[in-house]
Amino acid sequence: MNNPNPMPFARASFGGESAEAFDVSYIPVRAGTYILNINRAIEEVAQFDYAIQAMNMANEDDQIEIRLQCPGGSLDATDAFIHAMHGCKAPIHTVATGNCSSAASAILLESHSFELSDGFSSLIHCGSLGAGGAFNEFNASTKFHQEFMPNWMRKTYMGFLSDDEIEGLIKGQDIWLNAEQWGDRYNKRNEWIAEKMAQLQKPARKPRKTVKKPVDKPTEE
Repeated sequence: MNNPNPMPFARASFGGESAEAFDVSYIPVRAGTYILNINRAIEEVAQFDYAIQAMNMANEDDQIEIRLQCPGGSLDATDAFIHAMHGCKAPIHTVATGNCSSAASAILLESHSFELSDGFSSLIHCGSLGAGGAFNEFNASTKFHQEFMPNWMRKTYMGFLSDDEIEGLIKGQDIWLNAEQWGDRYNKRNEWIAEKMAQLQKPARKPRKTVKKPVDKPTEE
């Protein structure tokens, strides 16, 4: 019997403010489909509490469906969600509608399959950071993120964006994509991944040693 009521909201406090968890529902059709609604800005990891639990509980016969319409948000919280996606046993299908930007674009790229609405759009950009505290803490944080963020962007968008686009992204250039442009780039990314996998599967070729021809020793008479 289908349960029409989503799992109840969870409230968590962070920085003096509270955020409601993204709601999750479970539909037992055949095996089971977990529906995760990510439909507003990502502010803190507590919003993903039920979503991460659902991905941890899902089996190979289940399915995860992410309904995504999100302007992005906290990279730390998104990292926790993507980590759970990597460990999920069930296939993950994302239905992306409207604007899905920034951190949300990383969620879409990690899905096993997806569908985009006609009105889909996505902004990929370098994001923003802030650090406080003592001056030495500010310097340490800045130095760390100067290396961390470019590495994250290269890892996330490699094969999806060109090398020049990624370097432009790091320098602050924005990239806007519609549904058709996203689909074309995703297909090219799949081709890029297949090419890299084929290269890894090739046996390593070892240089051959020069073989000297045998020389007949003179026979003694």
